Amino acid sequence: MQDAISAAMAPYDYNREDVPDDPEWMGEWDYWQIDGRGCELPVRAGYGDDPRIIRGTLTISGTPRVFPPGTCDGGPRGLLDLGAARDPVAAEAARTFREWHEFASHYPPARPLNYFSEKHQAAPPRPSAGSVCTRTTTANR
Repeated sequence: MQDAISAAMAPYDYNREDVPDDPEWMGEWDYWQIDGRGCELPVRAGYGDDPRIIRGTLTISGTPRVFPPGTCDGGPRGLLDLGAARDPVAAEAARTFREWHEFASHYPPARPLNYFSEKHQAAPPRPSAGSVCTRTTTANR
């Protein structure tokens, strides 16, 4: 697999030797590597040893990778247990959504902006700070 991907990516290599006749040409990438870097995908039970499952063998520093059990870097969608990562997050989002609606149900419903705009336009003008009269009494003198 490494060889096939290397061949496919070669035309875009930033460091390639056969640079096109274009002084402005720059490659698209400096290096590539199969490596989930902590974002590995869960594999469906029973498919962990399937040859179509992709696992990068080395880290970016060149040391052997250790995979958490039941994970990989990729493979055919049918071999991946995408729900294993999605389902707990979806359940948490649903719980948060229910709690928010329970909390919000104790308050009046939201009103559109034009409600407040019309209310503001209909209100009598407020006196400005300079036009407010101050009372002077004999006690203040």
